[in-house]
Amino acid sequence: MDAEELSRRWFLAALTYFVIGLGLGVYMGASGDHALFTVHSHISLLGWVSMGLTGLLYRSFPAAAQTRLAVLHFWLY
Repeated sequence: MDAEELSRRWFLAALTYFVIGLGLGVYMGASGDHALFTVHSHISLLGWVSMGLTGLLYRSFPAAAQTRLAVLHFWLY
């Protein structure tokens, strides 16, 4: 897998987590029930922020994305 494909996968996964976190935040705001605020923050930070930054890292350093460890990193994360 080349660097552009791997970083694109990271960005798509980050976008998925962004939509989930955003939807959960809108739901909590609209309902007034903030019982899931820790879930919302973990989805936001561990999901879209860290995945987006990892995708940016692999896009900026394509040699790092050429290893099997980079692909394993994606699937294990």
